[in-house]
Amino acid sequence: MAVSLSLPRMIENDGNRRIAFVANTSWSIHNFRREVIRAFLARGFEVHVIAPKDDYSDKLVAQGVVFHEVKLRPYAMSILADVLLSIVLWRLYRRHRYDIVFHYTLKPIIYGSLVARLTRTESIAITTGLGRMFAFENYFVGRGVKLLLKVALHRVRQVWALNEKDINVLRDSGLVGEDRLHHLPSEGIDTNRYRPIRNKSERGVVRFLFVGRLLWNKGIGAYVNASAKLRSQYGHVQCEVLGFIEERHPQGVSIHQVELWQKKGWINYLGNAEDVRPYLDRADCVVLPSWYNEGVSRALLEAASMSTSIITTDQYGCAITVQHGKTGYIVPKHDQGELLRRMTDLALMDRLERMAMGQRGREFVRRNYRIEKVIDRYLELIEEPLQSLPHEIDKS
Repeated sequence: MAVSLSLPRMIENDGNRRIAFVANTSWSIHNFRREVIRAFLARGFEVHVIAPKDDYSDKLVAQGVVFHEVKLRPYAMSILADVLLSIVLWRLYRRHRYDIVFHYTLKPIIYGSLVARLTRTESIAITTGLGRMFAFENYFVGRGVKLLLKVALHRVRQVWALNEKDINVLRDSGLVGEDRLHHLPSEGIDTNRYRPIRNKSERGVVRFLFVGRLLWNKGIGAYVNASAKLRSQYGHVQCEVLGFIEERHPQGVSIHQVELWQKKGWINYLGNAEDVRPYLDRADCVVLPSWYNEGVSRALLEAASMSTSIITTDQYGCAITVQHGKTGYIVPKHDQGELLRRMTDLALMDRLERMAMGQRGREFVRRNYRIEKVIDRYLELIEEPLQSLPHEIDKS
């Protein structure tokens, strides 16, 4: 049995610290937080990942983490499933007694935070975008979720958000007090990994790319409509789509719909790719006409880091990735006419000018969103919670 003593613990790891990352997919942990995990592993932390098992779970294990599978259906409304999830989390938190648990996405934030409170585990809720938290079509479901969030976040040590607007929404809605809200500058981009390889100015085709989950509120429909009109006028234009088809998502586009678009010649669907870099590298412009509540769009940051110009909307988490007229264009949400006009501008732009726009985008990402800045922010924000913990002689 472990014995706890009320002695101060220094921030340097003593080889006996455990932290956990909890999310609704292993894919998201691997793709968005692997550099953060490496930083913790390099500093001697024992890192656990708690998530549903998918094709990326083994990659996390190979990286050196301890993986725990949980059953979690992000879009299902099932009280029984959520209770079972909470029981599994309770057992894991009691058994491993994590120093800090990071919760990402809606269900882990709600049920993980509640379980952390019951087990007296320090936890941090990270809202990577308010997304579904404030987008439920059913009024009563939305009210119920906000109530659960308020209860769950009441005793959470810290709540992090990726942009200032989300911080204001969380504060003004009464979900979290000002003193516990912190800004994390995106999930970070490894600009050495995401860097241009080929010279975009040497190609004869202008290639547009939508990259992301195929959801209506990500603007896929607006992109396809603009692509259809653009391709009917300009033979040198190609319009591609890369990303997951999630038919079970409330906003998911069906496979049948995508096949119909492709059959009409409006777009070329590339499927999903584990490594998006080759597609971003050959694209002249990434288009994301989203009105989804993004934190900071990862797809747009990756594109900009690859020196690819961007067209996106004035949705806050998208717009902050672009310098309008310098690294790309920002169009009003739902304004298909303006979207088509800006795509036409890019299609007819001088190649060297378009390439310079992309290069300015890469410099913008390097100044503001490098992964090193995000890792430093993680370490800065967890210093106070770690120092406040009692020292435990035995955690086995």
